[in-house]
Amino acid sequence: MRAFNKAKVKTVCWGGVFVIALLYYRSIEPGNSKWGVLFPGLPEKITIAKASHNTLFYILKQTHEPLFRKDDGDNFTSRVLLSWSRSVDSKTYDFCPNQELKFNDRDRFDEDYFFKYISSATAVYSPEFSLSRNAVCLKVRFKNTAKSYLDFLTLYENAPTSVVSPQIEDGLGPFRVTLLSKSRIVLLRKRPVKNGYNTIVVHDYKGGKDELLKDQGISDFNRIQTADVPTWAKMKYRGFDNIRLKSVILVINHPDKQVRDAIYNCVDVAVFRRTYFPGLVGEHDIQNIFPLGVPGALAGRPDQSCGGKVIKRRAKVELANLRDDNQKELEIYAKEISTRTGIDVKVINYVPTELTVLRGKKAWAYNLLVMAADAVRPEQDAFISPFLRKKKPFIEYPLPALWAMYKEMISSEDPVKKAVLAEKIANGLTKEFAVIPLFQATGRMYYPENIKNLEAGKGFLEYPEVADFRW
Repeated sequence: MRAFNKAKVKTVCWGGVFVIALLYYRSIEPGNSKWGVLFPGLPEKITIAKASHNTLFYILKQTHEPLFRKDDGDNFTSRVLLSWSRSVDSKTYDFCPNQELKFNDRDRFDEDYFFKYISSATAVYSPEFSLSRNAVCLKVRFKNTAKSYLDFLTLYENAPTSVVSPQIEDGLGPFRVTLLSKSRIVLLRKRPVKNGYNTIVVHDYKGGKDELLKDQGISDFNRIQTADVPTWAKMKYRGFDNIRLKSVILVINHPDKQVRDAIYNCVDVAVFRRTYFPGLVGEHDIQNIFPLGVPGALAGRPDQSCGGKVIKRRAKVELANLRDDNQKELEIYAKEISTRTGIDVKVINYVPTELTVLRGKKAWAYNLLVMAADAVRPEQDAFISPFLRKKKPFIEYPLPALWAMYKEMISSEDPVKKAVLAEKIANGLTKEFAVIPLFQATGRMYYPENIKNLEAGKGFLEYPEVADFRW
């Protein structure tokens, strides 16, 4: 009988704990604490190695924290170091990590991890350095001045990370990935908060007919074209006028320069962009890959002349179409391009994730592709690297002169020299008929009106840090 009573008391106590836990969870989950966002195409892996990819960068902003930030564009701060310093000549750096931080229940940001992390990251920056320990702190010494070292450590490609599986890495950010699929990615906050978003759901957006446009649980439509934002969101959410540091470009991925020349000169920019993006309004003309606001940008449309560009021998190109609301009109315009150039232009329809997978398995998965280059970082390289980087560039034929300039640009410590080289590369891409700048994205950005601390003009309007939002 006594044993029964003890068991009964134990059951009641555990029930009380359960009720208290449930009440606590509900107290920090008022209203809708889910942040939904639409992206045209989801990554197969959450890894810092591909941090420059738009969707992945958005996710890493939630899950990871770089060693340094430069939020105001001038001053460095750190959320993961207890203290840090550098010498006047920028040859010596001292870092002391906050060992209370965790990636997950298994991995900590302790001194052993930090030593391995700094060793690996710094070796990528420069092979000429040495490391020494002072208790839990590290001293990094360079042979030569390393003025851009802290800038290097602000990049999410170089953020502290912990490999959880072949597909997922945990960072020191407030969220972690709990679901990764072709249709959606779910992030949960490590420590739930009251009056904030504790879940982020990233949905694969399939185009203007996607049923998710009707879902009033979606908080962020700002990663899709402004013309696709549903009317209910425009009415319900707060809007900010915004000229985005975002170039929309038609990539010409064909090894024959004569074919590229014909396509470049005979695709009418104004007609093509309104055919590909139904309902497009308010865009800005640009002449190269840089949007206005980036050094080297040029206003106006590309210089084109279609006369005498007909290819006498039969050539074929495939135009990858990633939208579901323009097929008929795009096929009609493709035939018009064929008539002008003698090139057989065939439209192939893809869901963005399908093309991503195909690119990983097959070279020359497309010849023509509409893509967006965003200011993931406020540098010219953010717009150049998609075309000239070593791993999976969007252009697959060799451009040795531009590659040489790009290598020189990224290795230079001189900002003036880097800017000059960047402009030459941007103009070189058009002279090689490798890209057609279509427009600079503009329009209004929309955010839920219940967010109290939304600041217009701050960087998170493009790539929000959802953990900071409160209502």
